[in-house]
Amino acid sequence: PNESLILTPEETTLLDRMQIGDRSNRKGAQYEKFFAIHQFLYHTQSLLRLGFNIQQVPEIIFSNCERAAVDDLCIISAVDGSRKNYQLKDSPTTGKWNGALRKRFELQTKIDSQIHRCTSFWHTLVCSHEAVADRNHSQMQKEDARYHSLYYPSHTTAAEMLNDDRTCLREFLLSVCSDVRQHHTALTCIGAVYTENTDFRKSLGDWWDAVIELSKPNIFFINQADIPSGIRALLYKNRF
Repeated sequence: PNESLILTPEETTLLDRMQIGDRSNRKGAQYEKFFAIHQFLYHTQSLLRLGFNIQQVPEIIFSNCERAAVDDLCIISAVDGSRKNYQLKDSPTTGKWNGALRKRFELQTKIDSQIHRCTSFWHTLVCSHEAVADRNHSQMQKEDARYHSLYYPSHTTAAEMLNDDRTCLREFLLSVCSDVRQHHTALTCIGAVYTENTDFRKSLGDWWDAVIELSKPNIFFINQADIPSGIRALLYKNRF
């Protein structure tokens, strides 16, 4: 064979590194997507409990494309201008609170206060390793009360996330879809809207509009009055 076509050990090592990097990037993007879906459904259930028609909620905005340093997800309240910024780390190594993350968080404080003119903001480091997230919490709180650490488990598939009791997704989805056999389809619709474009910025109501547009036939109910009485009772029984 032509020796110039044979991979050298260095080239093999480089190729392995590229594959590991690509896999890590895909895994990180999926972790961000699943966490955004979780937050969307958590806020949805909270608003349903308060009697809102969730298709008519423009005041809560989800964005992954803000001018930001803590930039994986931002949840903005248009009512009071408050902002919750999230940095996600699907690794015990990169998820450990350190100087580089501290600089990001400090910069985000400047951005929120000076650019967004915001007085209420919180920055959260989300890690898929519980022990690391726990250790981060005490360190971060000592530095700034607006710094938070949160554990959120990592999943390889949406079905795995749905079946993990720690995510509470089955309970959240029951609030908007009474047929548990449709819950995987529901997650698929919600996730498809989130990944439609590289940049995502939608209000909770607009996100639901897009989800329902995708769902043919519609498997969701988005107004408390439409929720079956048994599920409505469950919704209130299991208040957080």
